[in-house]
Amino acid sequence: MTEDRLIMRIVIIFGTTVSSFIAVAVITSVVIVTIWNPELKIPDVLRDWGGLIIGFYFGSFITLIKDLFRTSSRSNNIDK
Repeated sequence: MTEDRLIMRIVIIFGTTVSSFIAVAVITSVVIVTIWNPELKIPDVLRDWGGLIIGFYFGSFITLIKDLFRTSSRSNNIDK
């Protein structure tokens, strides 16, 4: 692996990790506030961001699975 690819990989992993921590913090804060004080109305902004984050991660996961299957089917065709 070249040095450029290694640096790019580290930046991608770091960026993904930071965005994941932010996403977990937003979703956890909404859940904790709801459990702690059910009568308190969650601000619409936080509720919307929570749904957006969950949808984004679910969509990204589906895309990764699709790419994984596409890559594995290509490698199977090459082996034949």
